[in-house]
Amino acid sequence: MLQCCRTDNKGNSDSVFSTVYCGEESSHLVSDLEPHVSYTFRVCGRFGNEGKWGSWSIPRNGITTLDQHGKDKRK
Repeated sequence: MLQCCRTDNKGNSDSVFSTVYCGEESSHLVSDLEPHVSYTFRVCGRFGNEGKWGSWSIPRNGITTLDQHGKDKRK
């Protein structure tokens, strides 16, 4: 499971994580992020569909720097 939340430029999160992916893949591309915004991500896993969820990872921060690919601002 992959979750994220917005953070301010000092690394403080709004503490409201939302699930952006839950499935069996080992990677996921998160879309609909806003440019020039800091986000905090965390993951947890489980073995199989019926397994118990593990602990959350250490949260990791990232900042988007570019506008979303494919958006045309010349409208």
